[in-house]
Amino acid sequence: MAGDIVDQALDAGRDAVRALFAAQAARIGVLEAEIEELKRLIGRSSNNSSLPPSRDTPEARAQRPAKQRSSGKKQGGQPGHQGRHRAMVADPDRVVEHWPVACEGCGGQLGQDERPVGDPVSHQVSEIITRVEVTEHRRMRVRCDCGRCTLAGLPVGVPGGAFGPGIAAAGATLTAAKIGRRETVRIFSDLFGLTISTASLQSLLEETSLTLEAPYTEILSALDNAAVRGADETSWPQAGKGQWLSVAIAERMALFQIAKRRGCRHLNWPRCGRLIWPHFRPI
Repeated sequence: MAGDIVDQALDAGRDAVRALFAAQAARIGVLEAEIEELKRLIGRSSNNSSLPPSRDTPEARAQRPAKQRSSGKKQGGQPGHQGRHRAMVADPDRVVEHWPVACEGCGGQLGQDERPVGDPVSHQVSEIITRVEVTEHRRMRVRCDCGRCTLAGLPVGVPGGAFGPGIAAAGATLTAAKIGRRETVRIFSDLFGLTISTASLQSLLEETSLTLEAPYTEILSALDNAAVRGADETSWPQAGKGQWLSVAIAERMALFQIAKRRGCRHLNWPRCGRLIWPHFRPI
């Protein structure tokens, strides 16, 4: 194929040959540029670009300089360091007593009939009980002497739907951690054996949002009256799109808002432009 193109150019004359050479030179220039760009991309690592260390290739990881310990001390706690231990729970859910069955000295039999010496040595183990508790509320019907049949209503505090506030709180927490609806449904099924549809989950999230409206307004009012306040923002990728997470803070309170763009005018905070942002001190 290439020979045919050259023969055709030679038969057409010197101008055709020059045009062929010019076209080939231009093509070679484009290919060389593409090769250089590919080399640059392949050679990127956390040392020469914004790539995180987790994206480094095995070759790039092998080229990382060894960490130097300037102090010369070993890893871990140093001599004289006061260690910290997990605090014991004051009121455990269950207490199980374990008695020795034989003496470590003579081998004699021991048991619960023996008198204990001193206080027991406590060893606490925490565990998550992954279980869904189902409560069936049976609304009874009763017929009055007048002939009217009356159905009992649900007590105050019993949800009208099929899921309680704990499930709604768990769904809202997972959603706040940027876990999708379908993945949340799968987690509920795998961990708790709970069957819930994505539509039901979405309804729970909407109800939770309405429930949080009152404390949201309360926090906003408290921020408005706080003597010392601050604000900050950072990028917030969500659903494959770049958004912005803004926070307004004061003592013992914080208010977050996700917006598509930076700046107060893109937020949904009531009165934020007049009362919050102009008076906040950057963090």
